[in-house]
Amino acid sequence: MFRFVFPMLFIATPLLAQDKEQLCATSAEIAGLAVVERAAGEESAKTIKAITADLDGDKANYAGAVQPIVDWVYSLPEDQLSDEVATAYEAACLAQ
Repeated sequence: MFRFVFPMLFIATPLLAQDKEQLCATSAEIAGLAVVERAAGEESAKTIKAITADLDGDKANYAGAVQPIVDWVYSLPEDQLSDEVATAYEAACLAQ
C-alpha cells in the first residue's frame, strides 16, 4: 500500500478552483513521470527541473505541484516503484 501524504496541499490556490478530475489526472501524470525518472536513477532535483520544463499549456499551471509530488515519489520504498503509483495516486486524489 502506498503512503499518501498528499503533496497536492502545496498546489497553488488557482488550481484548487479547477476541475478535480483534471487536477487528479495531471498530478498523477506528474507522479508517474517521477517514478520513471527515479527508477532510471535520476536525482530528484533533475527530475523536478525536467518535469517542470515539459509542462505546457494548461499543465504549466501545475509547476508548483511538481516538487512536492516528486519529493513524495522519492520518499517511497523502491519496491513500490511501479506503474501503479500514478494509478493509486489518482484514485486516492479523486476519493478526497
